[in-house]
Order: sequence, then structure tokens, then C-alpha cells
Amino acid sequence: MKKLKYLIYFSICFLTTSCSINGNFQGLFSYYKKTVKDNPNLIDKSPASICETRLAMAHNVVIANGIKLKQCVNRSANVLVYVWSPNCKSGYCYSLNAIQTKCDEKNIELFIVAEYYDDKKMQLDYHLRRSIIGIDTKYYKTNLTSKYLSKFINDLTSKSDIHNRFLYFTNGILSKSFDSIDSI
Repeated sequence: MKKLKYLIYFSICFLTTSCSINGNFQGLFSYYKKTVKDNPNLIDKSPASICETRLAMAHNVVIANGIKLKQCVNRSANVLVYVWSPNCKSGYCYSLNAIQTKCDEKNIELFIVAEYYDDKKMQLDYHLRRSIIGIDTKYYKTNLTSKYLSKFINDLTSKSDIHNRFLYFTNGILSKSFDSIDSI
């Protein structure tokens, strides 16, 4: 029984120190409400079209679900969707500008989908051709990142077992998924 107490204590300490960033558990929840409260002008809840190629409006995040994004993906021959985690620090996290540059070089349409909302990171001036897409948590009826992200990916790809950050589509069909920018 004493070992179990120590295991629980150790687990709680580990989780609170390894996942905590400035007191928040980034990535567990959407932070949509906090973002809208802190910066209401950042979010575009009813964009005319998320599909149009245009220089992204500075500090503008458009809300969409996987079905709406799938309509955009179906319009182009080569599309890359990058699931962006704003506070990611692993080797599989890339600069949005670097991904856009690589896609431009290879004539690939790029869509950036934020895994969760972070108004400070979303306000930075990225050189993207489209606005960042925020997942519509109201549509998916959950604020838990793992739940709405898996539903979003399933709506987009018709597959439930994809866990990679890069999703590459050819003529609207998912042709591969991967985690390294070198695979583009």
C-alpha cells in the first residue's frame, strides 16, 4: 500500500512538472474560450471561405471542422495539412514559415491546423498564404484536445488511426502521413 502511495505521488509530481507551462496544461484542452476572451479580434468564426489562397490576414484564425477542410483539400492536386502544436518543443515541431517555404518550392497547397488555441503564438506574424485554422470545438462538442482532434482528423481523412502531424493529400485522397518535414 505504501508503494502505491509513492507511485501516485510520483505520477502527480511528474505530470505537473513535465506538462505544465506557465501553470497551464497546454495541449490537454482547447483554450478556445480563454483565447476569445483575451483577444476577441483574433478569431474569425464565420469566414467567407477557408479554401481561398490569399496572404493570411495578420493575426486571424478561422474556425472550421474537418468536413469543411476536406472540401478545400478536394480542390487541389497536392495538399499538405500540418497539425500545429503552438508550444511544441520536440524534434517534430517546425517553423510555420519553413513549412510554407518548402510547400511553395514544391507547388503544394498548405493548410495549418492548430491543435489548440494559444493567442500569443497565434498573433505572431507568420508568412502564410492562408490563415491558421482553429478546430471548431463547439461542432465537436468537447473541449478535450484528444477527442476533438481525433474527430477532426477522422472527418478530414475518413481514418481514425492517424497520429502524425503532416497529412499529404493527392487529388483529395490521403496518400501518406508523416512527422518529419524532410518527407515533404
